[in-house]
Amino acid sequence: MSLLALDLGEKRIGLALSDSLGIAAQPLEVFKRTSRQADFAHVGRLVAKHGVRGLIIGLPISLNGQEGAMAAWVRDYGAALGTAVNLPVTFWDESLTSVQAEQAMREAGYNRQQMTGKLDAVAAALILQSYLESLRVKPICSPPELPSSLFSLLMLLPINPHHPEPAIIEQAADLIRHGRLVAFPTETVYGLGADALNETAVRRIFAAKGRPAYDPIIVHIAGTAELSLIAHNPPALAYTLAEAFWPGPLTLVLAKTAAVPPAITAGGPTVAVRCPAHPVALALIRAAGTPIGAPSANRFSHTSPTTAQHVWADLEGQVDLVLDGGPTQVGVESTVLDLTTAIPTLLRPGGVSLEALTAVLGPSPSPPAKWAKKRPRHCPPRLLERHYAPRTPLHLITGRIWLGWGKHWPRPRKQPMPVASASPCFSPPKMCRAW
Repeated sequence: MSLLALDLGEKRIGLALSDSLGIAAQPLEVFKRTSRQADFAHVGRLVAKHGVRGLIIGLPISLNGQEGAMAAWVRDYGAALGTAVNLPVTFWDESLTSVQAEQAMREAGYNRQQMTGKLDAVAAALILQSYLESLRVKPICSPPELPSSLFSLLMLLPINPHHPEPAIIEQAADLIRHGRLVAFPTETVYGLGADALNETAVRRIFAAKGRPAYDPIIVHIAGTAELSLIAHNPPALAYTLAEAFWPGPLTLVLAKTAAVPPAITAGGPTVAVRCPAHPVALALIRAAGTPIGAPSANRFSHTSPTTAQHVWADLEGQVDLVLDGGPTQVGVESTVLDLTTAIPTLLRPGGVSLEALTAVLGPSPSPPAKWAKKRPRHCPPRLLERHYAPRTPLHLITGRIWLGWGKHWPRPRKQPMPVASASPCFSPPKMCRAW
């Protein structure tokens, strides 16, 4: 699905087209205006041919921000064209685009005669490029193994969190299928996703987050039908818990299948898997046609993001696409439950409470307090010695603090009070097991 831009002139109309991901604009053609009926019919054929989903029309605005008679004509013409081809129309400031187009063509070696018939299309491309860049955040480099047109700029795309737009989901799914990184909302926090069965793509997650290789990643699926692809002989209890809590913030640790790459599991024999309860996440997994490995979309040990803006602030230039579905609902990670032990072991508290789990699991030979006794070699996320550490320094001040003058206040100290600087961290009980 592409965007079509028009540069409307008195005698000619320049056209430019974006690629299917809405990244780059290319001049398309210039045609002579005849009548509205003929013009609209020609544009309609181009819309059908290229799968256009919207029109961007250059609007002439003076340097002082005023719209004149020409702008009024463009608005009338554009509105009628949008109605004729049944597409939404966006009017975009085209100030100086003709001058910029001519300058760009001169720099490219075109003379005045060679510009004839092309200048209006280049102007339309500049209009479209300006519009596309307004949706973006920061340019990044495309890896050499992928076509440069696939994704050359980092984008933050708003998406309906309840009814995700299929065109946007397909853009994100195409990136996942090509081994790229997409940040997306779940009901817990924003996840940084890649194809869970693609070792190279998974390693990109570790590189983007600065995540150590010993820290495994949770695999997200769209339902229990995909569980057997990830987990080897899942026990009946897994399906019981899935029926009770999926889609939802419960992660189950199970024996992995050979299809799961070692990078996902930190080289271990088990894999963590869950089904998220968010329409965007579920639509993305289904459209990609593959399970998605996704830790929280933040730098390793930093606070977990609950908005798309948090993702961008922490992963600037490290992620290919951010789907902005608004703030998340739960705000903390999923509960992690290990089902490979004789007694289900709680590895990480989260969105599903211990009481809710106990209601489904029933009485256990070992009380819940004893679930935290084991201390294996690796810890799950959120239970490391240092985690959820903001970048803002914290100053811890010891001793009495003088707050002001007055007979009820302690006298000011002659010597400065000792000040300790620390980076806040969370050190929970050591209830860890490798997964």
